[in-house]
Amino acid sequence: MQIFIQGFTDTFIENNIEFFLQLFTNIFETDITIGDIYDSDLLLVNNYDNNGLLENKIWKYTFLYSMGNALDESYTKYDCVLCQQKCYDKIVQFIDNNVEEMVKTIKNVLYKPYPNIQCIYNICNPDYEPVRFDRLNKMYLSMGVQSYNCVFHSPTYKHTITKEMIDTYVNNDLVKHQRNGIGMKKSEISLFLNYKAILEHIYNKYSDGLFLIFESDVIEITEDIKELYDFINEMYTKKEDWDLIHIGKDASNSNYFGKSYCEDPLPYRFNPNLPGIPDTFIEDISNPNDKYRLVRKFVTRCCDSFLWNYKGIVSFLNYMNENIYYNAPFDYYLTQFLETNLAFKHYWSLNTFFIQGSNYGVIPSTIQQDRD
Repeated sequence: MQIFIQGFTDTFIENNIEFFLQLFTNIFETDITIGDIYDSDLLLVNNYDNNGLLENKIWKYTFLYSMGNALDESYTKYDCVLCQQKCYDKIVQFIDNNVEEMVKTIKNVLYKPYPNIQCIYNICNPDYEPVRFDRLNKMYLSMGVQSYNCVFHSPTYKHTITKEMIDTYVNNDLVKHQRNGIGMKKSEISLFLNYKAILEHIYNKYSDGLFLIFESDVIEITEDIKELYDFINEMYTKKEDWDLIHIGKDASNSNYFGKSYCEDPLPYRFNPNLPGIPDTFIEDISNPNDKYRLVRKFVTRCCDSFLWNYKGIVSFLNYMNENIYYNAPFDYYLTQFLETNLAFKHYWSLNTFFIQGSNYGVIPSTIQQDRD
């Protein structure tokens, strides 16, 4: 395959051509050489194309290299843009010292199974959970998701959590009296740290967009998963109106149309005293005639499968940076956040696409049976 390069100085080409040829060879998994405009399948231009090259012929893929210049809407004409900005849509942050990461990110941009999803993140470490890792990859292949569309990011696991770490993150164990002396578990602390690490990874790499974040025991609902594509596209049209949507099926037949908060005592409060939260259910960005309906909730349904909005990630990550103690499991921590940050809009989808395998007894739990 050949690439036509336009707009670069001779010095730049001389100093960087080997890097670019190797980059594109890795992306397309075939040898890439420099060609002329007539024989090339790929186009790489420096800054914006002022010579009509985009319209001159039908290219397989077009790339814009734009360093130091602000992007305008013209960038959307290209298949991929390499620049200094954080990633979003077709934009890939140029990192010349990490070719492997750039290749994966560019392939994700070019071959997205869900065009409105920036990336799919998994709280799963292949070394610590090899069986779950393999099962997730098989699930993704059945969904048309490739390895470059996913990130598996879990720097900790329960056996890596030390007593010193527990002392750092737990200053007032709120569940010890509820669990016959068993306080916050190492696996629960690990989940907090891994979730925060994923949110930080997204924040540092991306500037906007929608993201899927899954726990390692998530399983697709075979008869419903085919609707996920259209669901995401519909949620994208409403992305200014929500921060977080749970898209998994619960195991307890929750009352979707009851009160929008939890009436039961929770580890951090006994009775709900929640000014500003109405007693009735809230359906404010969908209606009963819609194909995909959302009900706003100030309590988690589960944390296994979430569709996150970037602005929601920023908001919750800021909260985690300010509230550094994990005195109750993650779902309670998130519920407390929802009850005290009323501008954050969290929804349960009536349409569900995944189950949490450990809650349904399909996959052994790596948390519930732990004693420490």
